[in-house]
Amino acid sequence: MTKPIGGNIDDLPVKALRNIMTPSIERMDDEACARLSERLDRENTIQQLLQKNVQIRRNEIFEDRNRRHRALTALEKLSGIRPRSRARSADPKRDNTDSRVDLLAVPRRIKPKSPSLCLDGLELAHISHPTALEHLH
Repeated sequence: MTKPIGGNIDDLPVKALRNIMTPSIERMDDEACARLSERLDRENTIQQLLQKNVQIRRNEIFEDRNRRHRALTALEKLSGIRPRSRARSADPKRDNTDSRVDLLAVPRRIKPKSPSLCLDGLELAHISHPTALEHLH
């Protein structure tokens, strides 16, 4: 019991585990895990909304660019100017992108988070921890 926080739970005797894992501690651990789960869900929802807004904005920019290009092409035809070709289609080398560029163009995935991965440095031993259950019973 006098060891620093972060020691191995397997090294503790059964009596010490019973003193540590009291019903009030279990209740507080459950509440902390519930709050942590809610916070992670909330952060995940916010992240998804931000990604959705980024994608919507990106689509709007592409649509606006295409609309401007169509309008510019129509004005060039009306004025008698020879229509310009698009920069990408004019240079065939630019369409053959490197695999590294393709890899970097893929958006990053959101890593799944769970309360067990986000616990602070105290390394709380929840009642659902298999070793704690073994020692309690």
